[in-house]
Amino acid sequence: MVIQRISGIDAECVCWVLNSSELLNYTKSLGMKLVREFLIDWMIFPHKAPEPFEVAGFLFRHETGKKK
Repeated sequence: MVIQRISGIDAECVCWVLNSSELLNYTKSLGMKLVREFLIDWMIFPHKAPEPFEVAGFLFRHETGKKK
C-alpha cells in the first residue's frame, strides 16, 4: 500500500501497488480476459519504496464461452 499526500491541500489517498503480471495471471485463472489496459501515469518513485511503479487501470471481461 502507498499513501499519496497531495501538496497544497490536506488530503491523503491510499492505493494498492500490485505486480501487473501476477494480477493478469490471477484474473486469467478466474476466467477473465483483459480487454484494455489504461496507463494513467508514468513512473512514480515513492519515498522509501523498493522500486518505482506505474499507475494503470485494467478493463476485464468474463469469458462465458467461445463466440459462435
